[in-house]
Amino acid sequence: MVVDQRRWLAAMPTDPVALALAPPPELAALRTGATRRDAVRLIGYRWGPAYADVARRRQRWLLRELSRRA
Repeated sequence: MVVDQRRWLAAMPTDPVALALAPPPELAALRTGATRRDAVRLIGYRWGPAYADVARRRQRWLLRELSRRA
């Protein structure tokens, strides 16, 4: 299941439906839990914990929306 999910998420940066929701770098960060955490840490480091919290919620929303629309 994890391999299938990673393949599905790897194809997202080229999917027109996904591109309507988020830019390719943001979609690429959704591939694994580690890449999601790294993206949130980077945002928290650069702009602060409030922005990191927003990024975390946006990631969850994106994953829900992408799985719902797929």
